[in-house]
Amino acid sequence: RLHASGIHVTGRIVINLWRTLRGELKLQSYTLESCAHAVLRRRLPCFPAKTLARWARGGDSAIGPGVGIAHQRWRAIRHATSRSNITARMMEQLDLVARTAEQARIFGIDFFSVLSRGSQYRVESMLLRLAHTQNYVMISPNKEQVARQPAMECLPLVMEPESKMYDDPVAVLDFQSLYPSMVIAYNLCYSTCMGRVPRDVDGGDGGSIVARQTPGLGGGPPAKLGVAELALPRGLLPSLINGDGSEAAPGVTCAPNGVMFAPHSARPGVLPRLLKEILDTRVMVKQALKRT
Repeated sequence: RLHASGIHVTGRIVINLWRTLRGELKLQSYTLESCAHAVLRRRLPCFPAKTLARWARGGDSAIGPGVGIAHQRWRAIRHATSRSNITARMMEQLDLVARTAEQARIFGIDFFSVLSRGSQYRVESMLLRLAHTQNYVMISPNKEQVARQPAMECLPLVMEPESKMYDDPVAVLDFQSLYPSMVIAYNLCYSTCMGRVPRDVDGGDGGSIVARQTPGLGGGPPAKLGVAELALPRGLLPSLINGDGSEAAPGVTCAPNGVMFAPHSARPGVLPRLLKEILDTRVMVKQALKRT
């Protein structure tokens, strides 16, 4: 309701064009006159509400002598219909309806949610559709379960570069080279998470990953993972670790916070597959634009 126009008609979608244009255009003022000039390159007259009210009543003597009541009312009606036509022309110029319908088809959500919901809703919808193809069902926790989750341990930090003259080469990581590529390379996903792995410090400079009967590992009791419980099948973790148990086998990823992720050969993740499809589509679109 916060993104609607305040008018609700059953079976119809009422679009608040003013709110929609605030996300489409970058203007200092979002009046109808300013938006019409930016989109249609057309100037609209702006009359005060009192003037329009006098025209509608037919009692405006400032228009000129001999102008009847019917003509004044017709002038007010023409001004109102002109503004309505301008609104429809702006929607047509921006291809708002067709573009929104296409986004609704791609994301798998309804038409109005494209205009009213944020990016998180779209990402969840795409994950749901892709998870369904791999026979996964996403968890829908309630508020109490969310509140009982462990506190967040790590936050992404983007460090501001220091402004100076660099003699050595500087690595620039863009969207394609940073988080998505790491998720794809290490198969980081909710569906490949195998829980925490205990580390026994053996006096050296690090710890050794040991598979033993701990909660969630190797047939032990279920361990807490988010709002759900995780219990790995017996023998799964040792099969993914070298025979001596001293180090993780190639492909098994242990994150800095002590959480292990299965390799792609054992279980392809849903999130890496989604990101790979998006990046491949992004590259394909860029190449198509270069050819045109």
